[in-house]
Amino acid sequence: WNSPDTELTYGEEVQYFPVTFKPNDVSYGYLVKDGQLVTASSVGEAQLQVGVQVEKVKIDFSNIAFGNASNLIVPDSAERTEITVRSEPQNVTYLKTLYTGEGEYAYSSEEPPVRGEEWHGTVSVTYTYNSSVYWIDPNTQFVNGTAEAPYSILVDEGTDGSGTVTISHRYEIVPGTWDEVEATAINPTYGSVDMETVHLQGVPGGSASTMRALWRPLTMWN
Repeated sequence: WNSPDTELTYGEEVQYFPVTFKPNDVSYGYLVKDGQLVTASSVGEAQLQVGVQVEKVKIDFSNIAFGNASNLIVPDSAERTEITVRSEPQNVTYLKTLYTGEGEYAYSSEEPPVRGEEWHGTVSVTYTYNSSVYWIDPNTQFVNGTAEAPYSILVDEGTDGSGTVTISHRYEIVPGTWDEVEATAINPTYGSVDMETVHLQGVPGGSASTMRALWRPLTMWN
């Protein structure tokens, strides 16, 4: 390079830089000049123009997914449930998580709302990245989003490479329903000792269950 300290910049256009080509006698013992073999040293220095196009490396957020974003109410509870994040890309640095609600659910905090009552809002996770080296698609299509609970992305390239990206998704605390409750017998054979008899799944948080057993004489099953 004629100017070895030249700084390359990102752009869609090809940048051209002057380069002086001076053959090495050892690597290029003979070259062709005007149809004749000549020594490298006799060729002299050639002035060339080298085209360079700088491309940023893409950071892909399409596979990111939030867990614990939908929670059941636990009556009279001060319990809080933070989201979990999986499949976040490399080359980003976590900055913060923000839970935000509006209207009757007005709230804004890096700590999730308590699960003692119903709440509907948004959870947003922000990362920083070097925007002078990497780029993020502001129209990212998320693999794990749904029509009812889509993911959204906000990209800010900032200045001097200090970029941020924020991924947002629905966060809710809702009343439980009994529609998904399932009961499975663990061991229907009585063995003269206390034992667990039924396994319940899908029971709303804060619920209490009472079991009543109906005993029948063996003769009724004959």
